[in-house]
Amino acid sequence: MRDVLRTLALVGLAGAIGCGGDGASPGTGGQGAVGTGNAGAAAGAPGSGGAPSAGSGGVPGGGGAGPGGAGGASPAAFHLSGTLASLLTAPLPLGEGYAALDPSSCTVTHVMAVNPSSQDLHRTLAPVGTDGSFSIDLEPGHPWVLVFLDSSQVGSDMICGIFRASELDTLAPAEPGATDLGMVTMMGGHATVGIAYADLLAALHLSSSAADLLGASDDVCLRYVNPDLDGDGVIDLQQSDHNFSLDFHVQFAMRSADPSSSVGATIADIAAGFLPDDTAILYGGVGVYATFTDAFAGYDPTMAWVAFDSASTYYPGGGGPGGPVTVSAGTHITGNDLTYMGMTGSPYHSQGISAAAGHDLPQGKYQFGMQGHTLTFTNVRTHTDAELSAAADFIMPFVHLVTAADCTGDCPVSSVDFKWMRRSSAGWVPATLEELSLIVNPQGGYVSVVKDYDNGNKHLGLTIPSTVQSGSVSWSSANLDGLTADEAAATKVSEVCHFGLSYDDKLGMRMFSGIGNTPGTCPMM
Repeated sequence: MRDVLRTLALVGLAGAIGCGGDGASPGTGGQGAVGTGNAGAAAGAPGSGGAPSAGSGGVPGGGGAGPGGAGGASPAAFHLSGTLASLLTAPLPLGEGYAALDPSSCTVTHVMAVNPSSQDLHRTLAPVGTDGSFSIDLEPGHPWVLVFLDSSQVGSDMICGIFRASELDTLAPAEPGATDLGMVTMMGGHATVGIAYADLLAALHLSSSAADLLGASDDVCLRYVNPDLDGDGVIDLQQSDHNFSLDFHVQFAMRSADPSSSVGATIADIAAGFLPDDTAILYGGVGVYATFTDAFAGYDPTMAWVAFDSASTYYPGGGGPGGPVTVSAGTHITGNDLTYMGMTGSPYHSQGISAAAGHDLPQGKYQFGMQGHTLTFTNVRTHTDAELSAAADFIMPFVHLVTAADCTGDCPVSSVDFKWMRRSSAGWVPATLEELSLIVNPQGGYVSVVKDYDNGNKHLGLTIPSTVQSGSVSWSSANLDGLTADEAAATKVSEVCHFGLSYDDKLGMRMFSGIGNTPGTCPMM
């Protein structure tokens, strides 16, 4: 089911640049948030896994913290400990980039860690002792935001300090182990650790180059620093129906390296071989979505709204002939201007906007209103429009549609070769296994195809593993919806339509890369 839903999400990209559509605005595919660990039933007991989402069929959440005790420990965990220099923090001016956060005087009671991946979102909580000591277990292979908080406060006032070391806003242990952060000092919203930076990287088994790659992007993870997103005075992790997420669906299309050309890569190009290493990439906008459970708030567009701390430019309703509109900071975007996602019978649904390329995404505070509730994501920091357009160090799977060696002309597809590539200043270069492990979710990438028609109802989907840099996936292994195995096996290159590539990174962004239909193929039904 997960792969069918991923296929439906990619089909939602009709109109995105390079995906066979000719609309002016980028479309977006739907995905709900994965489950988070629920609060433990007893002190120190691990919580149950959160429910899978509507769109991803994701991984159940890990053990949450029980009231008065840390979540259940695992021998495969990374054990993090340390001691606060002081439990009391005073209101101080915040450092650059933290303007959206202005903590009042608070007394640290807990440490919270959040893995922000949309496919594998986990939160975990541990108490801080009266002597300032704390310990918390993290699952290796993910970046974790670390927040020190005061549970007696409300909303973002709970935040006492946020971990930062050099350019890293997250801790990303590569394998099980342990380290002591030493004496942790909080000032101006930052939590500064006592361990030397080089020693910290060594303990995390993280190379300096991998840390640089992560540090260039992980500030987007800070959107999860607020432990009480709905402002009810209770830490969300301690409430079973408070599984909230904020995801970014980033859309690109491959095109000719000639800067004067607007010609996009087509299915005929990837049937002829891999796209060249100097292939250009065209940024098409970002879907910005908050996801929550029906148990928290039902689906009601008449009561839904979104507002940002800064001006935002978006496509009303996700697209249309009228083009994008711009609203000032604080404006409530409502009704049909929003994009809604969800599936019948699912416990999750989403609401948000389709932000337009050519304009910076809003920064600071994001608010989502629904049925008398308001979710407030503070400290949202994203790539600029220029950075998204440049796509420096972004990772994408390149693919080649392979046909039988003894077949000539328009032949059935037999397999899909793949290789993971990173965009460098010299063009696309092979991504290393360390980079893939650090950035790409374990679920890997996904190829979505519609047979015969651009808007047809025969869907195929293939998973691209991220545990190897390159390889091949048999066409016969495709997940099918609306067609038989024999029909799938007979699919010719000319019948491959609406080709989409995607993967979820570990920072909470879903990366889409569109390949256009071959001219003269793939009519509309």
